[in-house]
Amino acid sequence: MKFNLKIGDTIGICSPSGPYSEKDIRPTIKYLKMLGFKTKLSKNIFSRDRYLAGIPKQRINDIHQLFCDKSVDAIIAGRGGFGSIQLLDQLDFALIKENSKPFFGFSDTTALQLALYKKIRLPSITGITLTYDIKKDKVNKTTINNFEQLIFQHSFPKIILTNQSKQKNADGILIGGCLSLITSLMGTSYFPELKDKILFIEDVNEEPYNIDRLLSQLLMAKNFSKLSAIVIGNFYKCNAEDKKHGSIKQVINSFIDRSNKTVFTNLPYGHQPSRILLPIGLPAKIIKNELIIL
Repeated sequence: MKFNLKIGDTIGICSPSGPYSEKDIRPTIKYLKMLGFKTKLSKNIFSRDRYLAGIPKQRINDIHQLFCDKSVDAIIAGRGGFGSIQLLDQLDFALIKENSKPFFGFSDTTALQLALYKKIRLPSITGITLTYDIKKDKVNKTTINNFEQLIFQHSFPKIILTNQSKQKNADGILIGGCLSLITSLMGTSYFPELKDKILFIEDVNEEPYNIDRLLSQLLMAKNFSKLSAIVIGNFYKCNAEDKKHGSIKQVINSFIDRSNKTVFTNLPYGHQPSRILLPIGLPAKIIKNELIIL
């Protein structure tokens, strides 16, 4: 799938996870129009049910609506939060496959995006959150520049990693996202096949011991040993309240030692203010520490 768009295309915006207001999305609409795009908001985009952007049926209907709408050329989730995992058992994957188009998300949509790849081999892009990256008084320039490079040139930035193992090269299908969402899919039919994959991971606002638990769970996943490589992104604000519990760096180093896998670090992807965009479901290679998306 190509993720490039052309001037005049229509971008649909939905909210599979957390809620936001019309005021929150206004700077995004202005920005997309400045680039030359039209926008179309899903019917229930401003609905709210506690910490969710409406009940599951509303969010599912919005996703189906935007995929089926022939006037919509690409779809972007407005924010993360929580809730996309609630939708998986009721999504019509056959309908989405028949009307496939570029999908962009980040954070909580990891669950949705991994499910789309597992069920219908639909690649997507992770790393952009409209209401977080585009605000009235602040724009996340790195991420937005990456977004524009992708949609206008269908290319990704040069990505240099740090090798933590003897094996220097790797190749496979790139999958990943937020670690807590990846592990939440374990034991379900939506958990990705790990064999011959390059898995990238990150997380945010978790205690180091929680990350340790999630990584230990990942180590026990089916076909973990058959991964081509693991690429570790930013575990942003994953600091211990009790300093005696150690650091996230210690947790990551322990995981690298236990994994017995080819591991690379320093991927500029995560919940930090500046991050790159990455595909879920496209082939990639790591050659001499450079991650090359094919």
